[in-house]
Amino acid sequence: MSTANDTVGYGKPPQKHQFKPGQSGNPNGRPKGSKNLATILKEELDQKIPVTEGGIRRQVSKRRLAVRQQVNKAAQGDPKAFIAITKLQQSAEPGALPMAGGVEPLRTELTEEQCMAALSRFRKPTAKETEA
Repeated sequence: MSTANDTVGYGKPPQKHQFKPGQSGNPNGRPKGSKNLATILKEELDQKIPVTEGGIRRQVSKRRLAVRQQVNKAAQGDPKAFIAITKLQQSAEPGALPMAGGVEPLRTELTEEQCMAALSRFRKPTAKETEA
């Protein structure tokens, strides 16, 4: 009494264990109104919070506040913050230069010593360097 439909194997469960027509494998499914991570993140970043600037109380989005804090850190000389806002600007405006005013930066070849000297302005001196 075996037919061709009775074969059991990988991807072919026994017929009594297969889903019946019209029956779902996930009867409860995804709950209506459930949100993915991108939606939750967008809602949180767009939420407005009160901020006092120059004695004036205003409502500012968390997104704007986070960007403002990164820009302020970069302006104080934090190289990680500068890299972060440069990457953020390039992702927001593909092809945009990190320079203000659309000025094309000079293309020069620097030696490793010149690069290290330029970067040393951004790092904090170590305890040994301050003692000397």
